[in-house]
Amino acid sequence: MGHQYGLRMRAGMAVTVCTLVAAVAAGSIRVHVGYAAQTLVVTTTAGSTPPCQASQYSMACAIGQANADGSGDTITFNIPTSDPGCAPASIGGTTVSVCKVDNNGPALSADLTTIDGYTQPGAAPNTAPVGRRDNAVLTIEMTNGLALVGQSAVTTRDTVEGLSIVGGYYGIQVGLSECCNANASTIKGNFIGVSPNGARSPNGMGVYVVDGGAIIGGGVPADANVISGNRSDGIAIDNGNVEISGNYIGTAPNGSHTLGNAGVGIDFYGGQCANGETCTNGTGGASGNVVGGNGGDGIDVGGVATPAGEQCGTSIEANYIGTNALGTRLGNLADGVHVNGGCGNTSDNTIAYNAKDGVQVDYDLNAQYNYANSPYERISSDSIFSNGALGIETPIDVPVPVILGVTTGSMTGTACVGCSVEVYAATNESDDHGAGEGKTFLGSAQADTGVTASILGSREPVLKLA
Repeated sequence: MGHQYGLRMRAGMAVTVCTLVAAVAAGSIRVHVGYAAQTLVVTTTAGSTPPCQASQYSMACAIGQANADGSGDTITFNIPTSDPGCAPASIGGTTVSVCKVDNNGPALSADLTTIDGYTQPGAAPNTAPVGRRDNAVLTIEMTNGLALVGQSAVTTRDTVEGLSIVGGYYGIQVGLSECCNANASTIKGNFIGVSPNGARSPNGMGVYVVDGGAIIGGGVPADANVISGNRSDGIAIDNGNVEISGNYIGTAPNGSHTLGNAGVGIDFYGGQCANGETCTNGTGGASGNVVGGNGGDGIDVGGVATPAGEQCGTSIEANYIGTNALGTRLGNLADGVHVNGGCGNTSDNTIAYNAKDGVQVDYDLNAQYNYANSPYERISSDSIFSNGALGIETPIDVPVPVILGVTTGSMTGTACVGCSVEVYAATNESDDHGAGEGKTFLGSAQADTGVTASILGSREPVLKLA
């Protein structure tokens, strides 16, 4: 699990970064008296070179100026190929100039600020759907990571796109515990832990969200991030409200080879389901995330407390976990999904080729646990197959439905009262208990005392539960 890798933000570290922001305001990086909603053009790969000149902004100077302006700036790039930090590189069969930008300055505290790497000449966003080769051409490689610390909990909506972000303690950090708070920042179209040419170039952790909000990826190909090759987790969420969709997490940009993060692919831990919604969400088919090749679990949900009166929900839907849309083996080295004290919904995923269980659920439950009305994890309509241990492993023995008879067009059986029973076509290979995993979902029925429920299908048999 992700917490084993020791790359979490601690309260003392938050003070350090906030002091850095204050120092910028005090003039350690001297900026111009500016105004909101201006365009700041980075024209050099060099680090901080105060005083900052509008004709030659470094990355650090541009962020410092955006912080001084307060809101609405756009940071763009127009670095000449003659800059000593730029060199030709072959990306997808095309030779472009890739510029290595040193970001050694402040965290971004301004609101509604956009950093757009696609403005650098030669850059282009991805146009291929998730599961195919990500064909983005990135020409800005930023070192030392990027922090979005925000000034308020409700107005900060920064956007970071079109960058290769490498060599930082965190690739991107959103929000700071006991300090600042960023809400609904957007991270899209980036390589994080991966160089523009697709090679591993790790950060300590890919993306870390603490006490903040973020949209990581999105619903169109250009939004896809490649978050791979990092020394710990790909994405870690600590008490955040986050949507993660359409990304490659632990794979190479081509989507068919592993370039795993050393830890968990996506790690939810230690926070609350604030407002009832923390999502790892795809819209179905190839529009979910591809999570494969990671050194730990594919997705880990742990320690998520639910406030009284709020709906619990970490939703893991329509992802490829351990494989991709083409069925390539991209197994994670532990479980596909590991729920350890969390809650929510795991549905419509393809979970295959992982070294341990497809889905493992751990809880400290008492004997009065109610299967039919569980506030914990619902696992439904997934395609689970070819994992190293069980398809689904639970901490208690849930009564197994029993098929009592099969006739032409129907099956009869028994199940726990109030339980929803799903029927799958199993794989041929046996799991640890001698049964196959549920690969193809056929339908479901609800079992109630004295009531017969049926599963109806156009060509499948009917299951009647009494």
